[in-house]
Amino acid sequence: MTISILDYGLGNLKSLSWSLERIGCDYIITRDKDELLSSDKIIVPGVGSFGQAIENIHSLDLFKVIKKVATRKGTKLFGICLGMQIFFEGSDESPQTKGLSLLSGKFEKLEASVSHVPHMGWNNLELKNTCNFKYLENIEESADFYFVHSYYMNLREDILSYSVDYGGLHTCYVQKANVFGAQFHPEKSHDHGLQLLSNFLTWDGTC
Repeated sequence: MTISILDYGLGNLKSLSWSLERIGCDYIITRDKDELLSSDKIIVPGVGSFGQAIENIHSLDLFKVIKKVATRKGTKLFGICLGMQIFFEGSDESPQTKGLSLLSGKFEKLEASVSHVPHMGWNNLELKNTCNFKYLENIEESADFYFVHSYYMNLREDILSYSVDYGGLHTCYVQKANVFGAQFHPEKSHDHGLQLLSNFLTWDGTC
């Protein structure tokens, strides 16, 4: 099995690499089209702005490659934080920028009425829908995960599995066919995050 981390210039590669090494995962960091197209699982990390992320992907000529991978049977694509956001159609952060549109919907800015923007720190997840993929298998129900984000996706029952409560319930984990995404950072979430990454990398089922 080939596991790739997409390097498009905005990912937290060091933390993610360290986490994968901790769980004994062999991986490559790449922006090479052929390597991505031959990968079994691809992780798309992300730290930064929506517009810059899409601009980088276009400049590397990877926009169509990612869309092709996402529709190919057998390959699984996992976006983390900004990496998940760019899977959608757009974001209020960069209104003129079109996302990859692998999933429908648009991100909105967190309201100033919440306790703090960005949503930064530890929070637990609330199960909304289930799937054959036991994403939190072997993780205690009260486990917290680390969040850093200023934009959120409203609850979407068709793709939502887990939500987070921060000034109201927001989508924090999605899955549809072979596309997965987490608003939180498993690579910064200690043992729970490591288990979560291990669950994704060892799972071979379908939703």
